[in-house]
Amino acid sequence: MNYSIVDYETYWRSERKWGNLDVLLRLFNEVSNSYRAVLFPPSADIQPKNKELADALSQYRSKDRFIPCAYINPTLYSAVDELETAIKTYGFHGMKLMP
Repeated sequence: MNYSIVDYETYWRSERKWGNLDVLLRLFNEVSNSYRAVLFPPSADIQPKNKELADALSQYRSKDRFIPCAYINPTLYSAVDELETAIKTYGFHGMKLMP
């Protein structure tokens, strides 16, 4: 039987400490080499870092271990455009809707 263990929510951070793609992958491998995670950009900023996450994953050798999803703040004027770009341009698979 072929399966993956999926974490429902993990956050990416660009800095080299907690949340960095290499750190996350190392933690995943401690669980299973088939472990995958739904991945969101940080949510502390008003403007989500969806493009930054897409850029980081585009260069990453093990990007298939992550299921990228957009962080969408519906109070932003460009929220609909942000979601459309995340899905169509960045190839994200879902979103977290949170003001």
